[in-house]
Amino acid sequence: MEATTSNNLDPNIVGDWLRDGKAAIDFLRGVVSLLPKGVDRNRAAEQVEQAETALKKSEAAVAKDLGFALCQCTFPPQIMLWKEADKAHVCPRAECGHAIHRGMKISAEMLNRSRGANSWMGR
Repeated sequence: MEATTSNNLDPNIVGDWLRDGKAAIDFLRGVVSLLPKGVDRNRAAEQVEQAETALKKSEAAVAKDLGFALCQCTFPPQIMLWKEADKAHVCPRAECGHAIHRGMKISAEMLNRSRGANSWMGR
């Protein structure tokens, strides 16, 4: 799957890909913990951390492409979640708490998909 622009993104497929990537990293973390302590274990743990950082960068890039707000309190950025009670996009990190108070922003592509013939609204 090539997902370089919002025109190519299928949120369901990308969501599955990111979830599976997280599961693979969790699995690798478990395997690393079984290795005997030493240089090889440390090297493997570093590689798992690098893979996790790469996955988080990918997740943030996809979220940005889909129109989600990003908080710059960390790198890679945090995906801000819509909190209906506050009517705001809120950073998920309790230490940050950054909020953008405005209506939820949905990309034009997602709106078009939701209104298409194959969408739940088009049926």
